[in-house]
Amino acid sequence: MKTRVSSNRSAGFVLVNALIIVAAMAAAATVLLSRAEGGRVRFVATQQADILTHALDAFEALGRVLLDRDQREGGVDGLNDIWAQTTLDVPLARGRVSGAIIDQQALFNLNWLADPEDTLAHEGWQVLLRRIGIAPQKGDAIVAYLAPQGPANRAAFSRLDPPISPLGGGILLIDQLTSLVELQPEDIVILRRHTTALPTNSRVNVNSAGINVLVAMLPQRSIAQLNGIVQRRKKDPYTSLEAFFDDLELSTDPENPDAVDPTRYAVGSAWFGADMSATLGTRSASRRVLFRREAAPMGTQIEWRVTQF
Repeated sequence: MKTRVSSNRSAGFVLVNALIIVAAMAAAATVLLSRAEGGRVRFVATQQADILTHALDAFEALGRVLLDRDQREGGVDGLNDIWAQTTLDVPLARGRVSGAIIDQQALFNLNWLADPEDTLAHEGWQVLLRRIGIAPQKGDAIVAYLAPQGPANRAAFSRLDPPISPLGGGILLIDQLTSLVELQPEDIVILRRHTTALPTNSRVNVNSAGINVLVAMLPQRSIAQLNGIVQRRKKDPYTSLEAFFDDLELSTDPENPDAVDPTRYAVGSAWFGADMSATLGTRSASRRVLFRREAAPMGTQIEWRVTQF
């Protein structure tokens, strides 16, 4: 009897050990399978990100080619040019890539507002706000943010997550305005359509600027007169500022109180932006690019790019 009990205990001990070993092996196998699946998912995600990136790179390269080609055809930039007429929406395998090029000098440069002495910009800003439906107090918050000393309500920015300390002066991206508590996401969408952030010496392109920007930047003339300009330039873009000012009967003589400063306007552009997006299955990516176009041999360069997945 004693031998039999010992034998049973021995068998039970072996069985328990076997079960422990099997359980350990199963757990190890589960971990290995989980890691393998995680690795596969990461590999697929990386592949998809690469494909999306290449699609955006292709549109970006096309934009540079179009802008360089257009520059070789002359220094006038209008809405009938090839870069303005090229809005792509191209199918990919299991996805699409789309995008458009926008003349940034057709927009109101917010960085002009960083100069408190720029009367034309500050008065034009109030006109633009009314025309695009942005409340005056929101416009004032933007001006305060861009002021050389920065906004006075710094405590509001310190409570953000993460907190920031705005330094004042010009901005690089419209996205920087999202930190303003006065602005809603829909305000940013409107601002993107009508404003930009460029060096302060940028000029308004009279061949591509929309009616809202023209009304803001040419207070000497009525909306009806400026609408006439917009209609006429569709067929015949202005090849010189002299022709543009003559058409509006505007003087550039500084002795004339109604004279315009010709250094604020141009018939061509050096700054262009591109908004592009790509999709692949359920994944997507978007990119914003600012092009700086210079004379040959430099040609069109990338000033900055922001890509989001």
